[in-house]
Amino acid sequence: MKSKLTSALLLVPVCGFAALAAASTARAACDATLLATYGQASRVVASLHPDKPSQMRVFAVDGSVYTAGEAQWLKSQLHEVLAACQRGDGESAGALLSDLKGTLISHHSIVQD
Repeated sequence: MKSKLTSALLLVPVCGFAALAAASTARAACDATLLATYGQASRVVASLHPDKPSQMRVFAVDGSVYTAGEAQWLKSQLHEVLAACQRGDGESAGALLSDLKGTLISHHSIVQD
């Protein structure tokens, strides 16, 4: 039990380092505006946690509602954006992020008083 806990505790910094390395590589290819938009989208998408694959309603931190399939698609699009930045293809990353942002905006419900 103790060795599993130690392994898990050692894995957390390694995963954090890998994410930091990927982000620093992405910075070289994509501009600051794109990365800021990526960060905002990532915050919303990371908050989506469907309990089962066919779940009809998954709520994001900003109050928007998605299906489990849409949540999975959004997560895969974020990975594609990061991969495009790492390849040095800022144009492709921008197009992917624009589509993703459009989906986020179309699902966002603004509550008015």
